[in-house]
Amino acid sequence: MSSSEEFQEILNGDKNSSRFKAASILQGIAQALGEHDFVKISSAQISGVSVYNLGPEGVSYLKDFAVGTKVRVKTTLNPGAFDIENPPNHIPESEVASQKEINAIYGSMGVSLTLTCSPYLSGNLPLYQEHLAWSESSAVTFANSVCGARTNRESGMSALCSAVCGFTVSGGLHMDENRQPGVTIRLSDEIDDPLYYGLLGVYAGRNFPGLIPLFDIPSRAGINEMQALSASIITWGGASMFHIFHQTPEWNAYQIPTKQATLTRKDLDDLKRELSDDLGDHQKIITFTGCPHRSAGDSIGLSEGKSSGFITAAPALSGPYSPVIMAGGCVAVSKLKPLVTGIITDSVKAAFYLRNRGYKVKLVFSSEIKNNFCPNGEY
Repeated sequence: MSSSEEFQEILNGDKNSSRFKAASILQGIAQALGEHDFVKISSAQISGVSVYNLGPEGVSYLKDFAVGTKVRVKTTLNPGAFDIENPPNHIPESEVASQKEINAIYGSMGVSLTLTCSPYLSGNLPLYQEHLAWSESSAVTFANSVCGARTNRESGMSALCSAVCGFTVSGGLHMDENRQPGVTIRLSDEIDDPLYYGLLGVYAGRNFPGLIPLFDIPSRAGINEMQALSASIITWGGASMFHIFHQTPEWNAYQIPTKQATLTRKDLDDLKRELSDDLGDHQKIITFTGCPHRSAGDSIGLSEGKSSGFITAAPALSGPYSPVIMAGGCVAVSKLKPLVTGIITDSVKAAFYLRNRGYKVKLVFSSEIKNNFCPNGEY
């Protein structure tokens, strides 16, 4: 029996079950996309957790959906707006209560409250060619590119439905033919900081929107560099997948694209300057690192003069730096103090979202943040 036939059995089964409810929603999505097939998944990852993203109507719908509902595959959860155990003192109690309720609702369905945008670091590491239903953009790109797993960028709701019924809509990056790179991008110089990889993703997304790039990079990318590239490329208009010569698992599985581009380290430095605002004499500047979430040893912030720094990391991670000031939360979807006007960050994804919220943002290298680490910041 094929996966699509097994999926159809759910639709032919108990119409009062949560599996039927979830499968019916996925069937509607498939029809809208012009797809007819479904694949079994090994795991799901759900976004749409912040109280500021969901809102009262979203919380109400989630609560109704959760009645009698349990997930059937390993399912992890994106960050909320803040650490509910140690919420910032400028967050109203009503919003803290709402965030706690959201987390509890997901927990009642059997979702693991990892509260991280990097589930592959918190017990949800996909295997090569496994099918997934993940929704966090940077995690989707990392899973497809670095792990060689297969997932489209799901919505929080479609990922939850897939977790409940165990299937997702086929098509897209679940299919071999859609994982073919469309452009080769060659970098002529070595790069030695995750921010450079983030900037490389900006270049690819801006100049080749929707095309899967095949990068030719003389440097060897570590996990932090792969995370930075995964987060930036999709944020800035690119595809939710990339290949790197001799580094990613499918780099030689497809034809090398005839469309090509070459850039230098100086080009990336120029792009960094272009994307950085002049913070001037802002009275309240904060420093944000850990987007996407990294291990606590890598996610560190600075606090100096008028600046106050903080870090974000997934719960239960440990490292040589003990402060973890925003475990389970994310500044990009949180409420900052009213006086905050400027932000320093090593993440082009964070810069994109925070600038869209009206903040001035300055990009700095990750090494600069590490070299100025101060554990007593606040935001």
